[in-house]
Amino acid sequence: MLIGKGIWITDMNQCEGGDPQAIATAAFQAGFSHVCVKIGYATQTRNDSGAKLALKAQLDAVGIALWGWHYIIGDDPDGEAQLGLQETLNLNLAGYILDAEDEYQGKFA
Repeated sequence: MLIGKGIWITDMNQCEGGDPQAIATAAFQAGFSHVCVKIGYATQTRNDSGAKLALKAQLDAVGIALWGWHYIIGDDPDGEAQLGLQETLNLNLAGYILDAEDEYQGKFA
């Protein structure tokens, strides 16, 4: 369950210069319980699994959970679901957040 104070990261390179240790240190100093990192847009991954795995290791070391968030648009729900599952398992995430916004509206009744 997602409880406590955390941060959402869209692009790791724009957060602490993309340095997993610096991100974990800043998150720890801020008193965060979790960090949510973007794992994809629709059926496209961010292609930075190595950086995310390094971030997970650094966060685990300081007791902070890594969650993934996924911006979905509904054009290929099966593909989006597959990407979400694959990234969640590959990164051994604490949780998965589905972010369905304007593009998803009205596609399913």
